[in-house]
Amino acid sequence: MKNLVLTIAALAALAPPAAAQTVTCRTEAGRAICHDVYGNVVTATRDALGNTTWSDQYGEEVKVRRDAMGNTTTKYSDGSSVSTRRDAMGNTVVRDEKGNTLRCRVDAMGKTRCR
Repeated sequence: MKNLVLTIAALAALAPPAAAQTVTCRTEAGRAICHDVYGNVVTATRDALGNTTWSDQYGEEVKVRRDAMGNTTTKYSDGSSVSTRRDAMGNTVVRDEKGNTLRCRVDAMGKTRCR
């Protein structure tokens, strides 16, 4: 299961934003409120340190912290966390709190290759 989570996180980090997802966002009182085509509502707030907290209407919460080097650490409401960074070769490296690591890159043909 964790490999699936790591793969999804790596692919999401590599994927460009797709207009086909049709998400509508608006800024209101210092926070972003986004609606997707399925009626889900997600709210994002940013604190003074630049950390972002995403929460949905079901009470799930995700905290995203980005450091000065561009690495991100994502903490989920169940207590698990995933860190995402780029290595020297341009690979996206995703690591969970148990130390499981997945490296992904997009090849010249546009296919994502993970190991």
